Amino acid sequence: MWSLIISKYGSTVQKFIILSLISLGFLVATLGLQYTSVRYVVVPIVILIFLFNLKLWEYVWKISLIQKHFCPNLSGKWKGTLKARYKLPDDDEVQEKHVRVDFDIKMSFLTFKMTGVSENNYMKSEVLSSWLKTEEGNLYLYYNYKVCVKDPLPTDEQFFHGSARLELLWNDYEYHFEGNYWTNRKWNIGGQTAGHIKLDRL
Repeated sequence: MWSLIISKYGSTVQKFIILSLISLGFLVATLGLQYTSVRYVVVPIVILIFLFNLKLWEYVWKISLIQKHFCPNLSGKWKGTLKARYKLPDDDEVQEKHVRVDFDIKMSFLTFKMTGVSENNYMKSEVLSSWLKTEEGNLYLYYNYKVCVKDPLPTDEQFFHGSARLELLWNDYEYHFEGNYWTNRKWNIGGQTAGHIKLDRL
């Protein structure tokens, strides 16, 4: 949530923080407040921020106006439907494959974390990093991941990395993520590995 505020209102937030620090310094200098007095002001603010991040933000996030025009609470389980498209160097035909991926998103006022493990009989993938960002008024989810192939074929790789960029799409008060992903799998021999992915809340 905080990263979205910075992404969307970065300059305004910076000005507010600087102005607040200047005002606090001016107040201390003018009134001749001692360290003990300042502590009585700062400590409650820190405690309030901690409590807000821990639980209170969930109640604020239930306001429909915030969900619709800023960001909904994305915490929870998500089902990913991945449509993989790839082209082998010696074959002009584009291959297509559908894969199921499950994700878990944990979001608070100050933090955002996305975890996900996709595992089948051939390979296992794991999310390394993830973040939210606003671009031209739209909300996007970015994440990087790594894949380990347990017993690769002679034409495949044992390890490779990938990234994805998904847009949050609304339908009334229902929403889902949809976008594209790409990897560096077999890049050195001209293999193209990219595709489409959609995330739906479980």
